[in-house]
Amino acid sequence: MKNYVIGVDLGGTKISTALSTIEGNILSQTVVPTNAKEGEEAVLNRIIGTIDEVIHGAEVNREDIQAIGIGSPGPLDAAKGTIITTPNLPFKDYNVVQPIKDKFNIPVYLDNDANVAAIGEFMFGAGKGKKNIVFFTVSTGVGGGAVLKRTEVIHQMH
Repeated sequence: MKNYVIGVDLGGTKISTALSTIEGNILSQTVVPTNAKEGEEAVLNRIIGTIDEVIHGAEVNREDIQAIGIGSPGPLDAAKGTIITTPNLPFKDYNVVQPIKDKFNIPVYLDNDANVAAIGEFMFGAGKGKKNIVFFTVSTGVGGGAVLKRTEVIHQMH
């Protein structure tokens, strides 16, 4: 059964990656510098390296990993898996999802970093059990997300 997920926080200065159970218990994590000035391929290879590292660190089989999620600053086209542009990353109309999907043979999803952070806090953090939350992130950039008047539970991936 696919009991694990991987989350990648792609930032302007660091890439933070974790492998967790579906319930949100982190089993393995790593943080590396983004080194954005090195270009698209170098940053992609660094993302792939962090994913490899958390898989090996948690000692789980790839077949047991349900999905990989990437939170990135935008704008981006989540449906296509493409980062359109960002002020602090080298990506320009770059599909970051497909090469990772090809490498690991695991479904990969891309979304706005502040939005997925808000959802994570809603599901597993200080917002757990609440109907409304507002989440702000302040790092290399500033962003935010909200869950408002949520009347149904966000279901975990199955």
